[in-house]
This record gives sequence, structure tokens and C-alpha cells, in this order.
Amino acid sequence: MRKNAYFVWPKLALLFCLPVSAQKTTQPRVSNLVISRTFLRALFPELSDKQFVMTVEGGFVYDSPLDLEDPFKYGVRLYVGAEPKGSTPPANFVRPCPPGSTQAYQASSGGFIGSDCTPPAPWGYQFLQASFRFNEAGQLESFGAQGDSTSDPAARKAYERAIANEKYLTSRAARAALKRAGAKYGPDDKAEFVKHLPLDRLAKFLGKMELVSVEPPFEEDDSSGLYADFHWVVKVKATRPDATTMMYRLQFEQFQGHLTALCELSSKAPCNIWRTPG
Repeated sequence: MRKNAYFVWPKLALLFCLPVSAQKTTQPRVSNLVISRTFLRALFPELSDKQFVMTVEGGFVYDSPLDLEDPFKYGVRLYVGAEPKGSTPPANFVRPCPPGSTQAYQASSGGFIGSDCTPPAPWGYQFLQASFRFNEAGQLESFGAQGDSTSDPAARKAYERAIANEKYLTSRAARAALKRAGAKYGPDDKAEFVKHLPLDRLAKFLGKMELVSVEPPFEEDDSSGLYADFHWVVKVKATRPDATTMMYRLQFEQFQGHLTALCELSSKAPCNIWRTPG
């Protein structure tokens, strides 16, 4: 794939006004931008109804004619945060505490008293960063996501603290620490993990899903891979309405079971995730 030029619109919504021919009767193909946002809303429903801002990055070959029907023909990156990515905060901006929490106040002694306000995210912080790549036929070829919304940051930190000073961490101790920290789908939770795989939601984008394999993040007697970032690896066969099939490799994190990567295996392109920069 040739090198792309990227452009950013830090807006809540994008509106494209395209000319429509009176003679055109065929239904236009849904934009890849629309598909990508719908995908995120289906896989990360907890981000909805919070008035977050979606920042969009797209790319196209600089010397090729622009495809006005879908400027995101080959790929799109979406960022979801309280403010647009890269924006500048207003002067003297202070993010308020969440409803029901108590703001700290300074006592006469000079100390601060009475706060149970969770430290707010800095201005412009993005809770989710996701990349989508499509093939020539408009089919989703790869997806990658990162950010706080793809996991459970508090549980991750708790687990990392629990194992930080362990020189000889056994597999049993690490698994117990994972569960105490709050991981829903540790190495011993395969049945529960498979039960909650979002195959029905993915089928709306990839086709009818058939589970091929589920691989644990490490072997049962191996404690070397017991770190916070391990993932479950799932392979599925997707059958589209035209009866064509595609094989996908899916990657899920263990704390909340969120999908963090997806790639199509049967294409000529290597199965490498188009990662979003931090």
C-alpha cells in the first residue's frame, strides 16, 4: 500500500454534501466512516450517550483522483474523547468533578480536605483510538484499538502492583492475582470467555460467524507470559451473503473481554494490524 497523506477534522460530526444524479437509482454504498463508527458503537456501547467527541483521520493517495462517494475508501482512524484530539483548552479551564463527588478544599492549616473526586482526564485525552482498513471490495480487512476503554485501567494497575516485586512468580499465584485485580477472563475462564464472545455483533459487519479456534494467552504450565497485556486469540470463519468466506484472527484483552485487534487471514496482505499512534 502506498504512503498516505492524513488529514484531521476535530469536529463532533462530519457532513459531506455530494451531488446526486436524478437518473441514479442504485442504492449508494455505505461510507466506510459510517461503518467504522457503527462498529465502535456496537463493540464499545459504554462510550455512547456521554456527548463525547469523535475526531476523524483519513488517508488517500495524494496523486489519485478523490473518491467523493467515500473519501475513507481504504482506511479511517477514529478517536473518542471528551474533547477533540489535539485541541487547545480554554484559558483557566478546570474540569468539574463527577456528580455526587466532593471537591477538595484547602484548610487554614494549608492542607486539602474532603475530596473523593476521581482525578479527571486532561483536556483532549482520548479514551479510545481505533484504526480500520478496508480492501478493494469494501470489506473490513483489519481493525486495531487501544486506550482506557479497551480494558480496565484500575484492574490492570492493581495486577501490575501485585506482581511487581515477585521474583519467582508461579502460574498459580499469577492467576490468583489476576482474579483479585478484577480480570473477568483470565487463563482459567475459557468457558466464560467463549460464552461472552461478541460474535453476533461482529456478524453484522463480517458475515455469519463460525468459531474455529480459541487460543489461551499462554500454556497452563508457563508463567513467563503472565503479564497484564496478554490476549486471547480467536479464529473465526465469516460467510457473507454472497456465500464468499473469509478467515479472521481476533484478539481480546482479558480484563473486560474487549476486542482490541482483528485481521483478515486469507488476503494477500500480511495479517498486521494498522496500529493507532498513542
